[in-house]
Amino acid sequence: MEGSAFKASGQDGEVAKLQQHLSLLREEYKKLQIHTNNLESKLALTSSTGMVVENSYLSQLQKIVSSLHESPLYSDMKITLKDREIPVHKLVFAARINDGGNLTDIISLDWSNMEKNIAQVLIKWIYTDSVDFPQSDDFTLSLMKHASELHLDELVSRCEKALVSSVNVRNCIRYYSSADEINANTLKEHCSSLISTYWDDFTSEDFIHMSAPLLFHMFKTKTKFPLHSAIRLKREDVVFLYLVDNPDELTTILNSVDNKGDLPLDLALQAREMSIATTLLQNGADPDCQDTHGYTLLHKAVNRGDNHSSKFLLEHGASVSLVTPDNGDTALHLIASCSPDTTLEETISAMADIARLLLDRGLNPNLQNKLGFTALHLAVMARNEEVFTLLLSKSSKHLVDMNIRTLDGHTALWFALIRTTSSELYSCNSFAARLVEKGAIPNPTYPGNGNSLLHLVAMEGLEDAGLFLCNHIHNIDHINRQGETALHLAADRDLGRLITKLLECGANPNIQTLPPEHVALSDGTECRIYRQSCIHRAISRGNLVAVKALLEHKVTAEDSKDSVVANLNLRDSQGNTPLSLALSLGMQNIVADLIQGGADVNIRNAEGYTLLHQAIRKENVEGAIFLLNQGANIDAKTMSEETPLELAIQYNLPDVVEALCRRGVDPSSVDKHNNCALWTALEKGYEDIANILVKNGVDTDNWSEGPEGCYQTLLHRAIDENKEMIAKFLVQSGCDMDTPRRAGPGGRGGEEAHDQQSPLHLC
Repeated sequence: MEGSAFKASGQDGEVAKLQQHLSLLREEYKKLQIHTNNLESKLALTSSTGMVVENSYLSQLQKIVSSLHESPLYSDMKITLKDREIPVHKLVFAARINDGGNLTDIISLDWSNMEKNIAQVLIKWIYTDSVDFPQSDDFTLSLMKHASELHLDELVSRCEKALVSSVNVRNCIRYYSSADEINANTLKEHCSSLISTYWDDFTSEDFIHMSAPLLFHMFKTKTKFPLHSAIRLKREDVVFLYLVDNPDELTTILNSVDNKGDLPLDLALQAREMSIATTLLQNGADPDCQDTHGYTLLHKAVNRGDNHSSKFLLEHGASVSLVTPDNGDTALHLIASCSPDTTLEETISAMADIARLLLDRGLNPNLQNKLGFTALHLAVMARNEEVFTLLLSKSSKHLVDMNIRTLDGHTALWFALIRTTSSELYSCNSFAARLVEKGAIPNPTYPGNGNSLLHLVAMEGLEDAGLFLCNHIHNIDHINRQGETALHLAADRDLGRLITKLLECGANPNIQTLPPEHVALSDGTECRIYRQSCIHRAISRGNLVAVKALLEHKVTAEDSKDSVVANLNLRDSQGNTPLSLALSLGMQNIVADLIQGGADVNIRNAEGYTLLHQAIRKENVEGAIFLLNQGANIDAKTMSEETPLELAIQYNLPDVVEALCRRGVDPSSVDKHNNCALWTALEKGYEDIANILVKNGVDTDNWSEGPEGCYQTLLHRAIDENKEMIAKFLVQSGCDMDTPRRAGPGGRGGEEAHDQQSPLHLC
């Protein structure tokens, strides 16, 4: 800020210095003018005698003439001023005045209309050839005019030279006019040069005193567009002269733009010169003429909020339906786009009157621009209350269609919903409420994707807009092409209040999404998950507010015959129920609520796995233990006859084995291959699991069928199969080391059943 101020101060100082220099130069110029005048006087004497002799006849004659100034000696004529008479001499005046006529019979000249000081300077110059120009340029200008009237050409020339030094941008036009009146060509040419240099800086006020013919002549010499210049300066008299001077080219000229791209009629309208505008129209100006960008005069007037010009054009036949070249907007579109955020209230009100005039003159209010917007769309978007109210008033006469769509498929109601604040939506005077009241379809559908308006507001997270629509629509369960209801999309955005409202209005929470229309597996990409209910969607996105709303509704509406509650055991295309999905995503914080709400903890997927099976197979120890805590069935078998214990051993999950044992699983149960859990763990080398089983009371002997059908212990088997590590573990765990094999059912077992060999003998 300080740097800018310093810079500005420096610039002002430079300007002041230049002005001071210019003033000094003007003073020097005046001194040179006086010196030049003296030299010219001496030159005149020299030219007449060929030499300058102080006591020559001509020199003596000049002295005598100078001495007769205001002297009655030899006076033969008087000049009457305002306050006195001055004696003068006919001979002197006759010598000075060019083409002064015969003064023989004249005894008095009436100069009473002349200022006293002007008259005195004139008389002094006539006698002495000397003139002192005061500081006032107005005095010099007046002196020059009177000198011209008296045909004192030499004095006129001196005045011109004196004024040249004082000509500037502020006075050059006035001096030009004065010079033109008396044919002071030197001054006139100097002023003309300055006017040309600063032509674009002048205003109508600068030319107000210049005569029409002179100004017309100046325009013709100074600009290529005299008509446009005359209109800019609000000179109707000059416009008239131009029209008279160009009768054969009027139609072309009146509808042509100047170097600034302006049309004559538009300039007249902008200047509020309605008389000039009328004259232009009468002489061939087209009220629908377009500028270089393709905008008509009406478009331009509307864009600048000029209701006077707009009304004038409409009253003089301007078309109401012509459109702009870029967006295809009519004048009504442009008016409807005026927003109170950027436009003055009085301007909006005035332009609304123009909109009414457009409609009264037959403009179709349903015309759409290149993007498909009608004036109603734009009025809603701009929140232009006056135009909006005007258009709604036409709906009762079926003139305005409330449901026309833009190219994107939107009706005006969509824009009313997205442009209205939450508090305003619930008012009966809101744009949205009034549109619905006047016949706007509250939940139109979009053919491209099958979405409804309710879908869109849910996707955009416009919860209050969704709540508003719920009060007005009937197709609450409308599905789009993916099978999604508005409830699915509200769950996606975690809109708890909207979910509750939709359910209260009868929305079905069990509608599942559809499979993709085009499934392409050749590229190896994963297909989109489908058959999702709204709670699947809420859980998949971690939206706890949505889950809570769905579960709370299930509790409150369970006994209601009219309400559909969420089925928590529906499966998606991957076989996941809401519960299994929550577990797979680590959302244990909602599992208890899901189970309490009716989710089956033992439900199986398409492959026959319970949630516990799935958790163990994914080696999700925390999830498996959590399911056990929630009451998962510890004995449920897979389609391959595998129990949770067998799976836990298979995937080496000692903590899960421990949890199963604590919950009463039979550690001595055998698998489909007749292997007990302890043998399986030891055979895989999982001694930590084996220790857990032993700690929880597993039978370390576990008599089972051996060779030839005999019965043997695990120790017999380990020794027989030469598995030293297993045998060693069993011995350390306190197994029976003395009992021999025995016969199986029906005495089966052969020699092994009767040899009475203990495990020690087998070694």
